[in-house]
Amino acid sequence: MAYRAIIQIAEKFSQALGRRITHINNEEEALKNYMSLRLSEQTAQFMVGLEKGSEAGSEDRIDGDVEMITGKKGKRLERLGLRRSLKADIDGI
Repeated sequence: MAYRAIIQIAEKFSQALGRRITHINNEEEALKNYMSLRLSEQTAQFMVGLEKGSEAGSEDRIDGDVEMITGKKGKRLERLGLRRSLKADIDGI
């Protein structure tokens, strides 16, 4: 997922939840988070590297992959019912 898309997703969450959601790019924290999921340190570092590459624009050139792989066009977050599902989850807390 392109880094720009991560920022856009944070904006969509902000709209759906009615509060500001931001993506914090902190390599050390990301590494800890991945390792807390029981990933090896090597795999966690690989994942952080993917994020850094994405932030640098490595995925901006990708287009149409979902359709090429699945034969179906990708769906926007709004069409997946993001707003309804997030509101239900938050209201249930």
